[in-house]
Amino acid sequence: QLVIFIASPPPETALGHLTLLQENWFLGLLGLDLLYAVFAVLPMGLLTLALCVALRRTHQSYVAIALFLGIVSTAVYFASNVAFNMLWLSDQYAAAVTDVQRASLLAASEAMLATYRGTAYDVYYVLGGIVGLTLAFVMLRSSVFTKLTAYTGLVMNTMMLVPATAGGLGMSLAVASLMPT
Repeated sequence: QLVIFIASPPPETALGHLTLLQENWFLGLLGLDLLYAVFAVLPMGLLTLALCVALRRTHQSYVAIALFLGIVSTAVYFASNVAFNMLWLSDQYAAAVTDVQRASLLAASEAMLATYRGTAYDVYYVLGGIVGLTLAFVMLRSSVFTKLTAYTGLVMNTMMLVPATAGGLGMSLAVASLMPT
């Protein structure tokens, strides 16, 4: 997803997203985190589950909490992702025949983007960091993983306590947190 954002930066406005979705719906969906949505569930969800299974005997209650928060985090992420909502709004916008209809659909698109960049995404992101920190602390007490792996998890997930939406610092920490992953 990061490579796609660099190669083809997503539009900064709702109208830009609506237009891109009409011109190239796939690139438009990629610009609204389509790959990230898949990544949030498949590899990261499976990785969290695998870590929980591997660590379950070390500290069962912390692992259960981490697994629960991981599931909540993923559900919250999907509440914040608006890619397919924006695709539908784009189709409606293209079919609109009056300025009032277009203005209404553009306003709805602005609201969608506010959701996409707002509280639900931030909650998902910070919860993911808390899940990772919890599992990294359990790793420190475990003989299953090396201390280097646990400390790497602590560093990576501490960076995830600042959401990617928190300006330049948030984006820098988000990119840096990918390195240990």
